[in-house]
Amino acid sequence: MTGAVATVTVKHPTGAVDFKEEDVMSQDTFKMLQAKLEETPASETGETGITLGMTIPTQPYMSVRADVHIRVPCPVGMIEPVYEHCKLWADAKMAEISAEVAEAYGTDK
Repeated sequence: MTGAVATVTVKHPTGAVDFKEEDVMSQDTFKMLQAKLEETPASETGETGITLGMTIPTQPYMSVRADVHIRVPCPVGMIEPVYEHCKLWADAKMAEISAEVAEAYGTDK
């Protein structure tokens, strides 16, 4: 795993919960970010991320709850571009989960 932390949680109407952690950066991107962090004073480092959640209706009075979260350490000067990376990842992951739920439960997205 890289320094970027990403989790996906899907709660099904049956009570079952799927949870997984994922790598969200290529090794090259991670190495570049790690090098920037090492050359940046600790007082100028931070982290950024995003959490998205969605309740997806599956049947009358039933739904699936999906949450995605990503957090990435970065130099303060890189917070905006790293946040954009996080946002794109979270949006794409939520669309993927929504499509999987629609297929599994035979519903529209």
